[in-house]
Formats: sequence, C-alpha cells, structure tokens
Amino acid sequence: MVNALNRPGTLKIVNIKTWVEEQIWGHRFHNDQTPWMLMLEFLGLCANRLQVSEDGRVFTGFFGTDHEEISYTLQTRETLRYLLFQDRHLEDCLREPFTSDASRFDVWVGRASADADTDFHYLKRAFVDFGSLANAISLLRSAEVEQQHNRRPSSRHLAPQGATMLMADYNPKGGSATQDRRFFSRGGELLYLMLNRSQQRERLDELIRTRLLRGDNPWCNLVERLTPPMGGSRNVAASVGYLPLPKHARYDLIAEDWTALLSLPGLPNDYLLEPLVGLSGLGIMLYIIERAAETLGRAGPPPVPVDMISAGNTALRKLSIEHFHQHRQLTRDAVKHAVCAVEQTDAWKQAVVSDNPNPAATAVLADRFLCEKMLRPKQSPAQQINAVVDQALKNHNTHLGLVGGAYAQASGLAIARKGAGRWYALSDSLLEALVLANVREPLEYSEFLDRLHKRYRLVVGPVAAENAFDDFPAPREQFKTNQERLEERLRVLGLLRRLSDDCAFVENPFV
Repeated sequence: MVNALNRPGTLKIVNIKTWVEEQIWGHRFHNDQTPWMLMLEFLGLCANRLQVSEDGRVFTGFFGTDHEEISYTLQTRETLRYLLFQDRHLEDCLREPFTSDASRFDVWVGRASADADTDFHYLKRAFVDFGSLANAISLLRSAEVEQQHNRRPSSRHLAPQGATMLMADYNPKGGSATQDRRFFSRGGELLYLMLNRSQQRERLDELIRTRLLRGDNPWCNLVERLTPPMGGSRNVAASVGYLPLPKHARYDLIAEDWTALLSLPGLPNDYLLEPLVGLSGLGIMLYIIERAAETLGRAGPPPVPVDMISAGNTALRKLSIEHFHQHRQLTRDAVKHAVCAVEQTDAWKQAVVSDNPNPAATAVLADRFLCEKMLRPKQSPAQQINAVVDQALKNHNTHLGLVGGAYAQASGLAIARKGAGRWYALSDSLLEALVLANVREPLEYSEFLDRLHKRYRLVVGPVAAENAFDDFPAPREQFKTNQERLEERLRVLGLLRRLSDDCAFVENPFV
C-alpha cells in the first residue's frame, strides 16, 4: 500500500493465506475480539510497558520511519482465576453447617487446595474470617466483563481498576500457557500503535498511567490479598502486530476521545472504562470503513445515518439499513481492489509479457501477498489473480469483514431486530460517551449534531443530511423528527437543557 511501513521483523506470519487485508487495515482485527477484549489487551500491553520501560512510560514514541517492534508479557493469574471462575467449594461451605467459622475455613482450604493443587492456607492470614473471604470473592466476581459469553476460565477477565487486575488470555492445554489469538487477536495492539502514532501521545501517556494503571484502590487491594505470596501466575510472551500507515486522521480522533475522557476530573475512575470501550469500538469501526474508501480512491465512505425514530418501517430506517450493508460491502470491494491493483505495477506488466508469464506472475503475487503456497504456476496470470481474490474474500467474509458490524453493535451504534436486520441507532451508553468526550462547556444542540457529523460521520438531523447527501434520501420531516427524538433522549439522560423554543444546550455533568 502507498506510504505503508515495512512489516516488523519480529512479526510471525502464521496461518495467513494471503497478505491482503493486512496491507489495508493491519494485522489484525478479528470478529471474535469484542471491544472489551480489545481494551483489555491494550491495557495489558500498556501495563507491561510501564513496568519494563527504563523511562517509566507507556508509549515508546514513533518517528515515522520504522514500525515499532515491541515485545511484552501478560500474567496468567491462574490462582486468582481459579478462585473467581472455577472454585465451587466456597458456595458449598457457605451452605453446609459447621460448628465454627474456623472449621468452615479449614474445610474449604482443604477442598480447594486439593482441587487446584495449590496451597490456600495463605488466605487464612489475609482474611480475618471465612465470611470476609467469601465477600471479597463475590465482589470481584461481580466485576467480570461480558459474563454472558461463558468463556473458559483462561479467557475470563475483570474490568480493571489497575494493573493488578489485568490478565493474559491464554490456551491452558497440555499444562502450558501460550498466547491465544482468538479473543486477544491483536486489535488491542493495533489500538496501542494508533495512539502511539497520534499527536496526543505525550498527554495520553500521563493520563493512562495516572488514571488507568494505578493500583491504590480497594479493587486492587482485594486482588493482592487473594494472590499468593509467590504470585500464582506465569508470563505469556507476545509481540505487537502490524499497522501499515504511519499516520491517519482516525488515529488522532480516537486519541482525542481518550484524552477528553481521561481529562475529566469529575468522572470517577470506575466509570471510565465503559465510555472508553464504546468510543474505541466506534473508532475502530470508522477506521475500517475509512480505510476501505481510501483503498478504493473515494473521497470518503458513505455516511452513517442514525435512526432514532424507532417506530415503523420508515424511509429513514431503510436508509440506515442500506448504509449498514454498504459499509460491509465497501470492505469487500477494497479487498478485491487491493489484489487487482497489482495489474498496474511494473513488475506485473513485465511478468505477463515475459517468456514464462505463468511462473513469473506467481513470483509477483507471492512477493506482494505472501501467498506462494496457494498459487498454481501452471495457471494463467488472470486465473492466479482470481484465485488470490477468491481466497482473500473468503478470509475477509469470515473475520475482518464482520468486525465493522459487530463493533457497531457492541459499541452501541447499531441494533438488530428479528426480521428487520441491523441499522444504525445510538444507545444511551454511547450517546453519553459522545457527550462526555465532546462537550466541555454547554454546547448548543445544533453545534453538537454538527460535531457528531464531522467527527464520526453520524447523520441525525436535516442539516447533516443535506451536507452528507446530494439530495434528501428520506423525507426531510423524518430527519427533523429524528433530531427531536435524539434531543428528548439527551434530556431524559440529564445531558440537555432547553432554555427556550430556539435554544437548547448539551451539558457534560462531569465538567
């Protein structure tokens, strides 16, 4: 790709049949990695950087010439995970009759120690009684993220209030602890690289250290009390993935959102993560469709019309559904275009007119897309290109091609209804996150809508619709009603105050 950085030498190219998506978006975004998993992978990398860097900084710095080659480790925290996600003896001992609390504690220690092959006697020194231990474990269990997914213990995580609550996502088979790339599939590493290359890097470094990685709070204190003296953990080694472009406008916009949220002194630390997750998911979704449009040579991707009317099969809802599907198709078109663009290179033009065009074409494709194993040198150049396109689209349709839609829904930008499909609509949590990141002093409602359109491509009211489309693609009255419904949502959430018929202001309650 134009202006792309070279692949880092430490990146292992494994299980990749064609290096096509990676040239456009990076290595890699995966639909099984939710925005929450992306956030946890990112913070784990940041915590390790803070621990091992000589200058005590999170970000390495970026000088625009070489890809960052960063190795890091994450802790498995197996003993903690057993206590939180595997032990069932605790509930049994709470139900069973015992003559004393001490005997209840002793019985539980014996059962759990035998089950986990770990000596839990240290917990009798850490907690004054069995009830205190049970309460601590119950409280930390309540902090588990995405409990509805029912993942294996080594893929279950806590919403971190400090570095000690961060854990690796690993494969425990065979007694080893190796990095599992299903849920920590490098999206968090790419977010790290984006922020490391942003103009907000210096300010963000300080904010992440002081607001997200400090451990002087009750949550981290509980984790430390549950952790055995020798740690009860192993290290899982990893190295960062590949992000092709040294700079991009979306890197800076995501970084600005992070800086804005972390700079709110009135926003409690335990309330920070959800808006960060939502806006990060939104930012990645927009990055994916923007890079697709850029690959295709377009001025910009189709806008994001948001339907807040929520009643009936309106023209506005149909427009929103249509654009949801357009964005997904846009990424497929970008993959195909990226492969076929090889035909315009000098190397390809020379190959097809050479004495042996078939193997010559194979060499060009193998060098550009790292796909030598799947090519057939006996096929014509055109057949080989078609084979690369087919394989790249097959890969795309099962993973990265699903990320945009999945992240839109997970971050609160899209909803799905049986029989109606998916369309763009703002959830209360994402709407609040947008206010927190974009409003510092009372902001006139029309200016807020204009900011949503310019920064996130969101089309709500008639003014944005007129700017985004050549002609109104739905009745103007529906866009006006849409704008009124969003205003009402903001008012109910306590984020908007109307002073008169012509004057309403969006307000950030944490400023």
